[in-house]
Amino acid sequence: MAKPLKAKSTYVFGVVSRGGGDTNLVFIPEPEARRLAAINQAICTSKTWFDFTRQMPADDLQEVVCRFIEDDEPLPNNEDKFVVDFATLKWPHFDRYIWPHR
Repeated sequence: MAKPLKAKSTYVFGVVSRGGGDTNLVFIPEPEARRLAAINQAICTSKTWFDFTRQMPADDLQEVVCRFIEDDEPLPNNEDKFVVDFATLKWPHFDRYIWPHR
């Protein structure tokens, strides 16, 4: 009996700077690349928390909200200024969203 054919996965690639002039060539499955791009877009372009919540993928936004709840801190209001520094404190593995080669 013949094996069923597997659907081919589509990968995207890019050159990622490691600092100091070093670079890595990174290959990522397309769905993950789209997700990372949406997260990066939200982090880099949001001016308010409203902007951030509208751009983030739902599962990843839920992870951020859970961190506020776990730390017993109030959630920011929609009109509050979005500050990127929260990410390193509230979001585990933040760097993997910005530097996928890690």
